[in-house]
Amino acid sequence: MALAAGGTPDALLLLLRRADFDAPVRAHAHVVRGRELRCGGEHAAALAEFDRAVALDPGLVPAHLGRAMARGDLADYEEAVADLDRALELRPDYPRAREQQAATRAERTP
Repeated sequence: MALAAGGTPDALLLLLRRADFDAPVRAHAHVVRGRELRCGGEHAAALAEFDRAVALDPGLVPAHLGRAMARGDLADYEEAVADLDRALELRPDYPRAREQQAATRAERTP
């Protein structure tokens, strides 16, 4: 019913509210929801989801990457770079974070 009413992000939110998951599982669910919102152009809402994911699991690298990308979408490049730096501290061999870091640094340079 939630899928028919509001689509995947709303369905995920409904599941998050109803389920009794542990923090790491909830964190992953917030990452998935953040990705969906970001793809839908809802960058501020996506950022809030990634913030929730990081709060639940500070070591979740995809949460930091997603948050960085949402911040980049909102032209908050300094914080985006900080998130990417953190993602690379947690997982130095993460090529997606390194690629995004280079792209974000290039975007913030006039």
